[in-house]
Amino acid sequence: MPKPFSNIRSAAIDGRALNPIFRKIQLKQLHDGLLEKASDLQDAIAADTGYTPAEVQIEYWLAMHMLTQAFTAIDTDQSLHEEYAVSRGQNMPQAKEAVGIVVIHPAKHAFFSCLMSALVPALAAGNCVIVQAEQSLLRTPPLVLDLIIQALDDDIFETTTNPINEPDLDHPHIRVLQNGSESAHLSHHLVSESKARVVAVVERDANLDVAARELVRSRFALRGRSPYAPDVVLVNEWVKKEFLEAVVRHTVRFVSEGGKKSPPRTAPGQSLSELVRTEKGVNVLSWSSAGAVVEVEDRKSPLLRRKVQEGCLLVHAVTSIDDAIDFSRRYANIHPHRTRRITSDRLQSNGRLGAAASFRSRVFLLTSYSSSRGAF
Repeated sequence: MPKPFSNIRSAAIDGRALNPIFRKIQLKQLHDGLLEKASDLQDAIAADTGYTPAEVQIEYWLAMHMLTQAFTAIDTDQSLHEEYAVSRGQNMPQAKEAVGIVVIHPAKHAFFSCLMSALVPALAAGNCVIVQAEQSLLRTPPLVLDLIIQALDDDIFETTTNPINEPDLDHPHIRVLQNGSESAHLSHHLVSESKARVVAVVERDANLDVAARELVRSRFALRGRSPYAPDVVLVNEWVKKEFLEAVVRHTVRFVSEGGKKSPPRTAPGQSLSELVRTEKGVNVLSWSSAGAVVEVEDRKSPLLRRKVQEGCLLVHAVTSIDDAIDFSRRYANIHPHRTRRITSDRLQSNGRLGAAASFRSRVFLLTSYSSSRGAF
């Protein structure tokens, strides 16, 4: 019996996907295939998630935009010039090699755009790809995977619902674990900690209106289900009143613009909304169809220790950045080396669902100054 993934392994050994013209052809075919079925894809996403039409269109646009960027970034003339650098007696220290095989464990949240965020860079870099998908009754995963299979060469893409063991691959590879991992992270694992808690920090010199607007959109968009939306917002006590007023104002505006109602909690245990009704030391500032805005005064409250999976924005006051970092480390189990500074200008330029769709760091400092310009 042949070993599984023999075609993928052979293609990776031969470097079949390294040719820049071949890569551009594959990306173009994938783009055209997804574009042709745009209506079916968006209908499936809407049926599976209950997102608003605008949110569905944004998820689709993000996926297609990744393809466009990757296609444009491949310069065939430059690749040819670099390939023959040795023949000209030139060094090429910036040369890069593909890993060979990329195994993707796609996220359950925003399946389409999350899968494409890993698949497209892997293909553009000259890798073969295997997607280990879970069996699902949802419409989106099988539709997306079928379209990808039809668009891409059989030797560079494959899907499976069975666990993939290291001996099955028998070739250098990277695993992209978009749902996190309970086991130890190995050197060839790229892990998205989707179950980790997210803290947003609003400092006293932040643009409060912009910060409130983006945090409201992040928490209440996508029906409050984004794993990268803030689980708690730490705001400097000097600007707490103004910030909360802005949050309530933007919450009302979000609901009036057609924000969908947060779905009932289906996971085991008491929902956050039920806890808020019975918990002491909390002030409910707003309660709408999209969710609730709650000020939590007691730092030891259990509300501040759980992952939020519904439309509920929790706000807690801190005295300083040091206090916020201490809170994050002590109560949220978040370490300061995961901190990133984000300016209000960057928040404003990232679009309405940038926060909900793209948050990757565990701690965010919303200030009017930034010494770091990395994208998020």
